[in-house]
Amino acid sequence: WPGAWTTLGGRMFKVHAATPIPGPAGAAGVAGAAPGAVVFASPAGIDVTCGSQTVWRLLEVQPEGRKRMPAAAFLAGNVLPLGTLLGA
Repeated sequence: WPGAWTTLGGRMFKVHAATPIPGPAGAAGVAGAAPGAVVFASPAGIDVTCGSQTVWRLLEVQPEGRKRMPAAAFLAGNVLPLGTLLGA
């Protein structure tokens, strides 16, 4: 605490830093995506859909049993296909 968490592959996935993606750029690729869906992943962060067609970019994460790390470091060692559903 404080912080947010979800699950990824049935394991805890903490979010230590995130920022909303405003405007049309944030809405791109969201139409029809369920909340929690990964819609974009790059060294800049992991974009995840939320309610009301908003998108949050995860900047710093911590997979269960690992140290907190920038999203770029997580993506360097993990495959996260678009459409992956966090919290499922």
